[in-house]
Amino acid sequence: MGFTTSKSLGCRARRNHLQRKVREAVGLTSDLPSGYDWIVLLRAEGQKLSFKDLAQEWAQLSSKITQQWEGA
Repeated sequence: MGFTTSKSLGCRARRNHLQRKVREAVGLTSDLPSGYDWIVLLRAEGQKLSFKDLAQEWAQLSSKITQQWEGA
């Protein structure tokens, strides 16, 4: 799984901090189908979320992706 951010999110330290938070949230809650390369584009709204909220958002998103993937 890869993460990408835009320079518009701020300095390198801020972008890396957001990537670390998201990487941890994904590690705790991800249930995406394996065998594929997943790229996650991080947006500025993610900086405003607490870790708990970020993990909940990721869990909802990965669940939605998995449901659509299985239904296809």
